[in-house]
Amino acid sequence: MRIQTLNSDYEILRMAESGERLDVLIARDEKHPEKGKCMLVVLKQDADIHKFLPFLAAQQENAPYDDFLGYFPREGRLYIVFRFYDYMTLSERLSSDTGFEERVMIAGNILRRIVILNLPTYLQYEVLGEGNILAGKNGDIRFSYGFHELDRFDSITDRDVIERLTGVLKKIFPEELEKHSCPPLEQFFERIEKEKFPGIAAVLREYDITARAALTLQEAGKIRPKSFGFRLWEKIKKLVRGLKYLLLALVIGALVGYLVYTIRYPSKKAEEAMNYKAIGTLTIGETAGQDAGGQTGE
Repeated sequence: MRIQTLNSDYEILRMAESGERLDVLIARDEKHPEKGKCMLVVLKQDADIHKFLPFLAAQQENAPYDDFLGYFPREGRLYIVFRFYDYMTLSERLSSDTGFEERVMIAGNILRRIVILNLPTYLQYEVLGEGNILAGKNGDIRFSYGFHELDRFDSITDRDVIERLTGVLKKIFPEELEKHSCPPLEQFFERIEKEKFPGIAAVLREYDITARAALTLQEAGKIRPKSFGFRLWEKIKKLVRGLKYLLLALVIGALVGYLVYTIRYPSKKAEEAMNYKAIGTLTIGETAGQDAGGQTGE
């Protein structure tokens, strides 16, 4: 499949996403192969197209935003062209063995990339969404442009962006935050959650100060939990979690064993039980195998 315009000839390589409101196509411009692969976001609904047209026209004047390659209409749809990067997602990168220094670099480069591209607020929010942050080697960061918040196009605020950013950065440092092993990071998150920052550039300045302090601690070998007691408590919690499942398995096993035993070896006490009947002061006792006429009286 090919899509041709006056200046481009897009060979469609695959469809990455398809939905009621948009499709995402991965393509290559045969007229400009030096640009590599590109992503075509195809808006299908008139309401979305009308909202995006003025926005996209403004982005064509946004020179730093070189991930944005243009847009064009075709058969009632609007095609938005972005650069495409064959990088793994941030979550995939973090699932590999990434050291503390690399994670500090990755977090800073996410912020730096947003500032360098001069992304508008809506796109800042989108690129911080799940699967849109791409991580290459040596902490290199790029973005994918899957749109998942079309309904919020007109309502995203700087605070919304910072809240989403906070969630992303916390996923980069889960161990340090859980173990309280890096005070500068904890203080950084407290500030961006409580204080009002005017935008990502201000957050980046704050983060750079934090990163320098954190790396200084790391070089001094001080990135560790607060105390011996803290580390001991962490080990006890892990041990208790393991023992909980072991004890549960033992209890279930004991109950099953007891049930099997009672089925195979039923109690004989019922056969030996004495039945008593009493009338006034007269007591009549009956035992299994005894004649019905046996009586005793007081």
